[in-house]
Parts: sequence; structure tokens; C-alpha cells
Amino acid sequence: RTLSFVARQTMAVLASRDDQDNPWASLVFGAAGFLRTENERLLVLRHSACHSALGDPLWDNLEKDSQVGILLIELATRRRLRINGRAHRHTDGDWRIEVERAYANCPKYIQARRLRIRETEPLPTSARVRQGGQLDVGQQARISHADTFFVASAHPEQGLDASHRGGRPGFVEVLSPHRLRIPDFAGNNM
Repeated sequence: RTLSFVARQTMAVLASRDDQDNPWASLVFGAAGFLRTENERLLVLRHSACHSALGDPLWDNLEKDSQVGILLIELATRRRLRINGRAHRHTDGDWRIEVERAYANCPKYIQARRLRIRETEPLPTSARVRQGGQLDVGQQARISHADTFFVASAHPEQGLDASHRGGRPGFVEVLSPHRLRIPDFAGNNM
């Protein structure tokens, strides 16, 4: 059952770590099959078959630190699977992920919705990435209306983790351009 769940996913959230040990949550998506299982201990992420945000540090991070956390979340059925492991680029450009731990989580707080992956236009060759120390008005508005977000975390001995957070729109409070309040709802004690 788990193997078929992995094969039909069109979206995954990956946790990676940058040069300063900061965890990053990255969204990748593609047609079903961009992530597949070789066996119960090995996943293949077909790099050429998935898309990520331009300027996202995911691929550079994985080159430098093989630890990865993966969240597969099927929004329509509210099922999710968390995976921790190590990613290595294969000679064909794809990533082989050695699974160290995999476990399902409860559907609590997942907002049911259908995710449709459409044919994408050719991707631009350059990215305009904006970084800063505060949220602009538009970013604050989007966050204050969100009912879902993803977070990456790191533990010195347990590796990286990608997690889902959800609630009613407004569950994340924008306190200022520099500060958010995110509730820690009781879940399945993970």
C-alpha cells in the first residue's frame, strides 16, 4: 500500500540544510511517478520530471548535506507519509534516497482539496529571488489567510524532518512584519 501511495503523488515537501545549518522546506511537484520506489528502503526522485521554485536552494543543499526529510501529503484523502533518509545524486541526474525511517501521520488539520498539476510552460533560465528580514504587506496578507503551510526542522541526532501545519484560515497570526505566531496544536504526539 505504501509503495503505491508514493508512486501516485504529484507533490512532495523536502527538508534540506544549507551551509549555515538552517533547515529549508522546499516544495517539488510533477506528474505522478516523479517519485518512485525501487524497494521499501530506496526511493528515486526523478529530478528531470519534477519542478521546484526558481532560486530554491534544495538541490545545492542536497549536494552538500545528504540528510533529507520528505513529506508526502495527499490533500484529497488527507493521508500523509513522512520519510527520513539520505539523498545521493546518481549518474543519471536523479536522486536516490536511502530510507532510514518512514511512518504515516494522522489526517488531523489537513485541509481536503484537490491538487491539479497542469502542463507547465518552459521555465525561465534566471530567477529573481528576493530575500529580506521582514514581510511586505502582500506576504502578510497571504500568510494571515493561509490554512496550510510546511516547515522544515532539524535535530542533531535524528536528522531532518518536513512537516505539515494546518488550521482554519488565520491560524497563523502576523504579529508584525518581523514576527509570526504559530500555534502548536495537539496532534499524534510526534
